[in-house]
This record gives sequence, structure tokens and C-alpha cells, in this order.
Amino acid sequence: MTGLLAWAVVFGLNYISTVPATTALTAKIFGCHSLGELSGWIFFSHQVGSVVGPLAGGYLYDRFGNYTPAFQSAAFVPFVATLMALVIRERPASRRPPAMAVATAAGG
Repeated sequence: MTGLLAWAVVFGLNYISTVPATTALTAKIFGCHSLGELSGWIFFSHQVGSVVGPLAGGYLYDRFGNYTPAFQSAAFVPFVATLMALVIRERPASRRPPAMAVATAAGG
């Protein structure tokens, strides 16, 4: 029970801690004018991963008869994600959508 409680505390502190950093990085690169939409897409992609991960683990179990490939991929994927995060250029995007296009798209 102690281990479960310790895991719950660590997971709880870690799970939401990435949201402010992700939102700040998105705003820094793309500006605040599209922050809501981009944040929506970012967290939508997290939900897609939440579906694909268990399905892939179940497929690998059915294919190989054990969870070893699923655990190995779960250990490998964070390294790929880390490499992807390291190549993010934290410079503002060079272009903003023109104000006229936004007004036209909104029916104005």
C-alpha cells in the first residue's frame, strides 16, 4: 500500500506539471493569438496517444504472447520524444495569420 501511495503522489505531481510549460512554449513560439486552438490540438494528440498505446500493447501481447515488446517500446518511445523535444527551436514563428483572413473566416 505504501508503494501505491508513493506512486500516486509522484504521478499526481508529474502528470499535470507539463501543462504550464507546454502552454508557455506554445505561446512563445506561435503567439497568444492562436494559443487556444493550438493547445486544443496538442491535448487532442495526447488523447490519441492514450488510445493508441493500450491498443498497441494489446496487439503486441497477442502477437508475441508476452508483454516484453510492449515494455521495450514503452522504454524506447520516451527517448524518441526527448530527441524531438530537444530540436524544438524556441524562436517565435516568423509569420502571423493576416488579420483580414481571420475577419473573413469569421464572417466579418
